[in-house]
Amino acid sequence: MKIATTALAKYAFVDVVDYTKNRSVEAQSDIIDLLNTMVARVFEDLKIPKEERILLPTGDGMCVAFLNYNFFDINMIFSFKLLEAIQAHNKKEQDEARRFKVRIGINENQDNLILDINGVSNLAGSGINRAQRVMDLGDESQILLGHASYEVLRFRELYMKHFREFTAPDKHGEVFYVYQFVDEELSYLNSATPEAFMRHETADLGKRPLTELCAWTIAIAHKRRDFFAAKKDDARFTQVANTLLYHLALDEVSRKKSTPFKKHTFKTHKAGFAPMEEQFNYYKAQDFNLIAALAEFIDDKHYRPFYPCFEGESGQKNYAFPTAEGLKRLREEFPELEDDPVILKISG
Repeated sequence: MKIATTALAKYAFVDVVDYTKNRSVEAQSDIIDLLNTMVARVFEDLKIPKEERILLPTGDGMCVAFLNYNFFDINMIFSFKLLEAIQAHNKKEQDEARRFKVRIGINENQDNLILDINGVSNLAGSGINRAQRVMDLGDESQILLGHASYEVLRFRELYMKHFREFTAPDKHGEVFYVYQFVDEELSYLNSATPEAFMRHETADLGKRPLTELCAWTIAIAHKRRDFFAAKKDDARFTQVANTLLYHLALDEVSRKKSTPFKKHTFKTHKAGFAPMEEQFNYYKAQDFNLIAALAEFIDDKHYRPFYPCFEGESGQKNYAFPTAEGLKRLREEFPELEDDPVILKISG
């Protein structure tokens, strides 16, 4: 079997919005020519050599792939410059049919380099597929990202606190995460909620009932809010508190399901007899990289659908501080927890 040649590709999938709407064939052709010219100028401005990029025309746009490029955010920089160039063009263009806007999907992955039927370099893999899918969910002048690119950018100073998170089903019905880059100070960027998500935005909380694990997390955090509030300035607080709360909640879920024939096994350090201070310090004393990785895994597997129930930025929620919405849902969906002996003990 032939071994595939791969490349780290950072994608910017560009699509002209309403390409054929109220436009002649000539105007459509002019728009593509304009887009191609703008993209070429951006490449020139960024000094991106031909061997480090692949351009894939799509009829009403293109996919730009940056190959093995050193800049961690080259596809974002390209997108900003392209949107800015389009805005400048639209301000000068008198013909409405030749004004245009695009939407952009960003993603990255180690995808396969292939030759298409015409012998031209192309790419295949989940990275390019997800770039197109997130783009399809955007509106004009918006930038949407796949999870891979979001993970690269979310802790960078230029991008922190500039992401809005959504979920969407793929063609197989599996849910994936979509991140919108927002910045009200950029005049060329549309930071409004994409129409594809607007009708779901207020209904998202009601889509999926709280899991028992999440309900216990909220309940324990709320009852021990004074303890966690006193620890919040600790540099490792979020990762340590989230890990501790997950284990405490997991123990209670297991305890409720135990029977005389199925004994409950505690997961939390010295669960049931060590004070909270000792438990917190135990997880804090562990290798931080391991705790951070564990906290991220727990987050992805158990808590992401319930982000509105917790305070914090998108991608770094803090389970120690439930929101008013989270407490409301706890009372509505798990009222029995208020009378649970463990909660009453914690409360006391």
